[in-house]
Amino acid sequence: MTNASNYIFIEDLELQASVGIYDHEKKDRQPLLISLTLECLRNKTFQSDNIQDTINYEEIIQLIHTTANERHYNLIESLAEKIASDTLKIQDIHRITIEIRKPSVLGAKSGGMLGIKIERHL
Repeated sequence: MTNASNYIFIEDLELQASVGIYDHEKKDRQPLLISLTLECLRNKTFQSDNIQDTINYEEIIQLIHTTANERHYNLIESLAEKIASDTLKIQDIHRITIEIRKPSVLGAKSGGMLGIKIERHL
């Protein structure tokens, strides 16, 4: 059998978080868009039709929400690192790429978005 990579992804999960270094960012939660790609070790995750053999997407989404809500983060980089660290503890996840975008940071007139992307693996 050849080596194969299997991925699960979540794109543009919207949530509100307390993140930023400025006083107004520390007072008010702001929108974030979080996307992640998980590389899975077991082929069984993709070959079986049994929910017991796969990674629970709801668990990943709940982990993201819980992490984002547990405290204030000065930097979205810190939030990404915490999500990556906690997600890599889940069985069968070998690698994670996380992108966090902050749509409100450049102002309404800019139409732009600021963000970061990290990749971590075991």
